[in-house]
Amino acid sequence: MKSAVLDMSDIERQIRQRIESFVAELSGLIRRTALDSVRQALSGGRLTSGRDAAISRSRPKGAKRSAAEIQSTARAVINWVRRNPGRGVEHIARGLGSSTKDLVLPIKKLLSEKKLSSQGQKRATKYFAGAKRAKKT
Repeated sequence: MKSAVLDMSDIERQIRQRIESFVAELSGLIRRTALDSVRQALSGGRLTSGRDAAISRSRPKGAKRSAAEIQSTARAVINWVRRNPGRGVEHIARGLGSSTKDLVLPIKKLLSEKKLSSQGQKRATKYFAGAKRAKKT
């Protein structure tokens, strides 16, 4: 009976240590993200969201995204466009908390699969879910 009590207190101690370690690691990540945002704002650079900063650190610079990441982003784009038809890529990126650069490939794939259609050119391009929309004359 005594060994069971000792084992339980040992387990609780280990759990507490892991939680404290996780909280410390998370605090450091939040602190670094905040500092990066402040540095970028002060240097006149693009101020990224915490999510963008976390994504950029999770993958080495120049590393390719996995097919699963691209597919996940594509699903998020199509779902967002269904709720907000006729918006440009900048608006979509803001709505998803992403960068326009990260949306280029998923949008191209959705267009080729005809799950997404577009109207307009360059920065004036607007996106719609599904087949091509009839142009207004």
